[in-house]
Amino acid sequence: MVMSSCLYISIQMYQSIFTLYLKERGASFVEIGLTASIYSSSTILTRFVAGPLSSRLGSKPFMLSSLTGLPIALVLYAFAPSVVWIYPIQILTAVSVASFNPIAMSLVLHLAPLERRGDTVGRFLTSIGASTLVGPMISSLLLDLFDMSYQNIFLLALFPVLTGFLVFMLTTKKGSASSELFEEVQKETQTTNRVTGFAENFRGIFTSRAVILLNLSRLVFAFTLAFFRTLSPLYLVNELGAAPAAVPLLFTFYGFLNTLTRIPTGRLISGIRKKKLFLSGILLIVSICFLGISLTKDYGLLALFAALYGGCHGARAVVEWTLLGENVAPRLRGLANAYFENMFDMGSAVGELTAGVLASFLPIPTVFQIASTTILLDALTLVV
Repeated sequence: MVMSSCLYISIQMYQSIFTLYLKERGASFVEIGLTASIYSSSTILTRFVAGPLSSRLGSKPFMLSSLTGLPIALVLYAFAPSVVWIYPIQILTAVSVASFNPIAMSLVLHLAPLERRGDTVGRFLTSIGASTLVGPMISSLLLDLFDMSYQNIFLLALFPVLTGFLVFMLTTKKGSASSELFEEVQKETQTTNRVTGFAENFRGIFTSRAVILLNLSRLVFAFTLAFFRTLSPLYLVNELGAAPAAVPLLFTFYGFLNTLTRIPTGRLISGIRKKKLFLSGILLIVSICFLGISLTKDYGLLALFAALYGGCHGARAVVEWTLLGENVAPRLRGLANAYFENMFDMGSAVGELTAGVLASFLPIPTVFQIASTTILLDALTLVV
């Protein structure tokens, strides 16, 4: 959990100001959407390759690549001379960190007993959700108190991930409990691949209607979330006249409830049978949040809607992962987790590019209203 938090704090530190950084470099709306989309698309392709390789080589090399590749990318971001140079850096970042979360989630599900799976998943996702609070908060303070440049924020984002690297090296020495856990999960995955082929594994995952609906819902949620992440910084600074420090502060409010809701949601859903209905209710609130963001120009109300949206994001993640664990056989869990992560990246890739294109000829509030309608349809699909 410490490694996950460190990695994602670094990511959230720079992502909260990434759109503004691109705009400062002269990027258009379409270029901003394209740049973000390159990252998500590269992540998808990387996971298709990393999945089979991790079953042969083990999880440790891929987690190590995340904790070493991201620092290199952060330095390159800081010194990129133009937007065009950022495209290949996005690919490098995606290749470095793409496999981290599915591998970490496989380890968590491997350890979690069935009756406490919701609670265990909630605790793990809280370690990631905390980064959505801490990362933007650090960036906001650096911008507000020290008037720091975007370039220097990339460089300061090195410290959390390098801390995670140090923890990894200290806790995964040969013979340690962590090292043995990596080996157990690798053996389980290798056994699955020997017993069944790719086609059979794929059918084993996607013959369940619940799993199909979960994957589609995750894709749509990521699609609309990309609108918020890509356009809200520009909406705040360019249209509402807010200071740059207000952008990561808005994401701090988002991250606060994102983090706070995860453990309580995990405990709550462990005793709920109709989890899909619960998930649909969460998505309905997200739709209302998008509508509220599109209709107000008051920063206080924007922060309130952003916080509520973040709370829904955290609760939704716990419900989704728990439902997936309940509907997929243990031997297929690692592969199912990789597909599930890819659905989020597919939605993000299309959403980021779509947001950039739509914002080039539509007012940003109108784009948010399109997102509100889309997520509402997603909520209804789960209960039909």
